[in-house]
Amino acid sequence: MRTQVVWFTAFLLIGFIGFSPSHAQEVKNLLINGGFEDGVIAPWTIWSSWGDVTREVVKELVNAAVPEDPIEGDFCLHLVVPTPSGVAYWECCLQHGRHVFEKGKKYTHSAFFKCKKGKMQIGFELQIGQDPWTVYSEQVFTITDEWAEYSLTSPVFTEDVSPGNVLFRLAFEVGDFWVDGARFYEGDYVPPVFKPRVSAKRPSPEDGTVDVPRDTALSWAPGPFADTHNVYFGKVFDDVNNADITSPRDVLVSKGQTATTYDPEGLLEFNQTYYWRIDEVNAPPDSTAFKGNVWSFTTEPYAYPITNIAATASSSNSTDMGPEKTIDGSGLNASNQHSVEMTDMWLSSVIGPQPTWIQFEFDRTYKLLEMWVWNSNQLLEAVIGFGAKDVTIEYSEDSAT
Repeated sequence: MRTQVVWFTAFLLIGFIGFSPSHAQEVKNLLINGGFEDGVIAPWTIWSSWGDVTREVVKELVNAAVPEDPIEGDFCLHLVVPTPSGVAYWECCLQHGRHVFEKGKKYTHSAFFKCKKGKMQIGFELQIGQDPWTVYSEQVFTITDEWAEYSLTSPVFTEDVSPGNVLFRLAFEVGDFWVDGARFYEGDYVPPVFKPRVSAKRPSPEDGTVDVPRDTALSWAPGPFADTHNVYFGKVFDDVNNADITSPRDVLVSKGQTATTYDPEGLLEFNQTYYWRIDEVNAPPDSTAFKGNVWSFTTEPYAYPITNIAATASSSNSTDMGPEKTIDGSGLNASNQHSVEMTDMWLSSVIGPQPTWIQFEFDRTYKLLEMWVWNSNQLLEAVIGFGAKDVTIEYSEDSAT
């Protein structure tokens, strides 16, 4: 049985984008990981009477009808609730538990929601986390496909309540939505003081990418208030990180551009790490520049090692001296120097068929830049004279001609 106490104060706060600390006092959020900035859902939990609720902490709101970023920081929670027919709205919830609702205090419960498209309902609730599951405040809100903050303030508690649960009821209908910036604090509603995202994000190439083509162009998702962009690009991290418009350090390659792409002049160098930064600049008269993060990528090398190779030979001196030793890195150190261990090399059998041969078969046709060959390099080489002396090299694209 769910006992209800139905005194409450509810608010819908639409379009909170430019939060200003000067117009709000900071409150202590009693929810750990309320904005999911830990990159995980814990200590939040999902309960449902049927299971199968998809939950994922994400950085991007994929396929949202109204493209937006997480409202607070870099992360938000994406939930997909395939509500079966015939279930009650309270049979699925996102909950944050183990709270104490103290006598003589009232509490506000708020969060930002947006659904993938259209509208849907979400229930807010404060509840004792055990039988008889008394509900002390609840309200159903209709959320839309744009971020908005919804808020519920409880009555003053006449006794201590423990354990207390902070809940979002999810089973009103099939739902696909995001939640962010959840707060639970003492007293009446107070606007959030976290600042909106002002920096560029979603760099392309992604930060840390390797094997980037030399003709790549840079692109990014702009900050929501950016009017223009200052682009810094270079080979030295410190230069890109510390440069500004008064000290460009030869890495301020574009100032005040409106486009969210930048194409470096000419081809980039092979196998070179580049660093770049986008500073977002507000429109006049403010024209404040917000320093961005430094991203990096490494261009493609001049040539790639071929790894998918099969080696066969006319014979082998022993099972541990087979032709595979020529392609599996046996005996090589970090400086590409080879050992003198016999079992680190291929050695043909003295009684094997002649002429001696070894064949390398590739998974497709390659244009070879170079092929490194280490001749037999055993300790007795100087005495016995191991190694191939007269060699014919043949190649074919079809193994026949």
